[in-house]
Amino acid sequence: MPNPYADCKILGPYVHNGKKGRLYVKCTQPDGKRHSINYSRYILELAIGRKLSTVEHVHHINKDIHDNRLENLEVLDETTHHKLHVRRLKPHDFTCPMCGGKFTLDGQELNSLLTKRKLFPKQPGPFCDRSCASRAVKRGVTIQSIVDPEYYSTIDSGQGEKE
Repeated sequence: MPNPYADCKILGPYVHNGKKGRLYVKCTQPDGKRHSINYSRYILELAIGRKLSTVEHVHHINKDIHDNRLENLEVLDETTHHKLHVRRLKPHDFTCPMCGGKFTLDGQELNSLLTKRKLFPKQPGPFCDRSCASRAVKRGVTIQSIVDPEYYSTIDSGQGEKE
């Protein structure tokens, strides 16, 4: 099989400090341009004899990102890979703090809420609809008066480490 990195000088693998201890290799092209490649991606590309496209992801079958044996790696399209690693949350019933209405957030909506909560920790909510959310923002309602913080620590996410 052809080597997709035959014209590159490869250094590594080395541990990338900011990426949960993942291994990378450095590729220096003949024109002097350098870039890092995820080691598992590099191993798989060598094995199949071509570079992976940007929508092709490398999946660790046993979910151990440090296990880069070829038999533990597979190529998946972006959508399939995301479905394997998306956080699974159970639907949860809420009471709107503005109008008192009952509503349920399904797992996907709840995951979205928790993601926003990480990005905007002081954002109030959840609310039954946009009009209640708008009224709460105008009144300066804070998250502490709405959501029981214990709820977020007891969610059964069923999530392994993302790859």
